[in-house]
Amino acid sequence: MIRADGREVSYSEKGLALFHGEEFTGYSVTHDSDSIDVQSFISGFEFGMYYGVHPETGTLTHFTPLQFGGMTLGAEVEWDQHGRVRSETIAGFDGSNRVLRKWGEDGRLRSDRREQGIFYDRAFEDLGLGFVPWMQTPRAQLGDRAKNYSFDLTAVVPESELRWDPRDEKSRLRGEAYWGYLLSRTDQGRTRMRQVLDGRDEGPVWEWAPSGKLVLQGVLHHPYGRVGPWHEWDETGRLLSETVYDALGNRIIDRHFDETGNLAHEQHHEPTHLWTDPDTGQERPAPWLWF
Repeated sequence: MIRADGREVSYSEKGLALFHGEEFTGYSVTHDSDSIDVQSFISGFEFGMYYGVHPETGTLTHFTPLQFGGMTLGAEVEWDQHGRVRSETIAGFDGSNRVLRKWGEDGRLRSDRREQGIFYDRAFEDLGLGFVPWMQTPRAQLGDRAKNYSFDLTAVVPESELRWDPRDEKSRLRGEAYWGYLLSRTDQGRTRMRQVLDGRDEGPVWEWAPSGKLVLQGVLHHPYGRVGPWHEWDETGRLLSETVYDALGNRIIDRHFDETGNLAHEQHHEPTHLWTDPDTGQERPAPWLWF
């Protein structure tokens, strides 16, 4: 996954991102005075993550997980320059915004609005499932559908279908480095779906409770594991916690929210691993995500 200057990325008549005339797979990086914006592309399509890093503090200004075609999948979050969460907008799998929250500088919840989805809420109510704020639990695609794995990020296969290659530390499907979603089951009985690019964990991860409610969203990056923001909700959609890891996998912030949505606890941790500036050799804390 290369990183390209956003000014060098153009768009075709079909709306696909191009870099040096080819459909772009990688990250575009655009600098301005307020934010360094990073956008992920696969074969010219917006896919994976779109986020901004504050140029002075290294904290995130915004984070959006994207599915194929640039639609939001899960929670879009914004922070101020000090890293305090300001807003959360959660999109449903039908493309509609389902939960919209805002917090003040004191950590108190200012608003919490719920909206029905465009197509599915009535069906869920008829089945007795109540309000379902996000998506249905994903299902693995087997047989011929799973064979279309090269740059086919709509593919979802069970973890048991892949083989780990220790020589280059990549997950392979039928001998080829896998591109797509990987489905597994956690010890708590949750369904986990994570993004794999070129055989390695790279990008968003989600978990669903056995009831089908989405309860966790985070980011994985090889070889560091958890990086960036991780959010956890209960099955009513209430935000329980926010845990922030830096780009080296250091846990740096723990936040917990009470039953009314207000910030109840916040703890900061010093990183155990520092980033070495390649230009100066100076060691300093890493940003929340690479840019």
